Amino acid sequence: MIRHISKCALVSWFGAISLGLIYGGCIVRSASIEKLWIMGVIQISFVFSTVIALLITPLTVWAFKPGSVSIKWIAPLWLLLVIYCLAVTPKSAFFGLYGTLALTVIGMTSIRLLARYNTR
Repeated sequence: MIRHISKCALVSWFGAISLGLIYGGCIVRSASIEKLWIMGVIQISFVFSTVIALLITPLTVWAFKPGSVSIKWIAPLWLLLVIYCLAVTPKSAFFGLYGTLALTVIGMTSIRLLARYNTR
């Protein structure tokens, strides 16, 4: 059980960090690591994303139960969130941030329900 929780925490953290950096790059409108570092975007992204990952980890543990086929849905969900973040954030930072968070919750819940439906 501890192994499963730590894997889910790692997945949550990686997803939150990568989406946070993409979000920060969209806000600053720069893909330069140097600019993002100097402006503090990377540092703020790591702190904020770690807090988000800690809050999302229980949902991730619930969505990806051990031994289920739901693990194959991580990459498509992450790709959907990246596309949403890249499309919406330049137009509205508010909807880019909170919309991505809402889509994460909806996606995780859908994955759990799909896994439950496929096992019966």
